[in-house]
Amino acid sequence: MSTFLLSLAVIAFCIAALAVGILLKKDGTFPETSIGKNRDMRRKGIICPKEKERKLYTKSHEYCSNCRKT
Repeated sequence: MSTFLLSLAVIAFCIAALAVGILLKKDGTFPETSIGKNRDMRRKGIICPKEKERKLYTKSHEYCSNCRKT
């Protein structure tokens, strides 16, 4: 029982620390995790699977509807 309570306390502390980090951050938002909308991933040349498939099978180099450049 003590192991369970200790684990629960550690998890609660971690969640509280994440919440405080988000609240104190200037923007207060999570980073964009969608491949199509993340500028850093685009800079590294990582594109979403839909866009990659479109480039492979067509001559179009447009972004797919979900991956519009932001």
